[in-house]
Amino acid sequence: MNGRGLLAIAIILMCVGFGGVIHSVATGQGETRIASPPVTAPTEPTKPSLTSAEQTYITYIEGHADGMSYALGELGRLLQDPQIFGDDWKIEMVIYMALIQFGYDEAQAADCPSSMLHIHSKYVQGLSHFNTAMDLLAEGIDYLDVDSLERAITEMDLGTGFIEEATQLITEFILAHKQ
Repeated sequence: MNGRGLLAIAIILMCVGFGGVIHSVATGQGETRIASPPVTAPTEPTKPSLTSAEQTYITYIEGHADGMSYALGELGRLLQDPQIFGDDWKIEMVIYMALIQFGYDEAQAADCPSSMLHIHSKYVQGLSHFNTAMDLLAEGIDYLDVDSLERAITEMDLGTGFIEEATQLITEFILAHKQ
């Protein structure tokens, strides 16, 4: 595994996690003149609240993404010191690769409210690329095939892009529904 592969794993670790969103609103006072009527702040349109299904989905995705991030982190740790001819190393690799692939299958079957299907679609697309990367990584390790390893890196990069999009969409969704 070259340095580029390790860089791709590091990038994924940073991008997969879904963190909490902190939002604060600052208000200021405008100037008033003696003869002018009082200045009133425009009323902000009421934002719709998150439904229980939306909140449940957000909670699910946060937990799921944490699990995926953990598996990718462990995979990255193992790839930093490859022991290709060691059975223990191979067993650990298989475990974390299987967890990533299982995570993809699990996400496909997740209940998602219709209002968040666009987010879920991006998330699952990202995981689909991670799933493909695991197959290519296994092939690259089993056959010492550099081309497969390079294709795995490309798939991980593509997956990271979709996960970043999903992260942005879920952040925007939450902000649009905060009271």
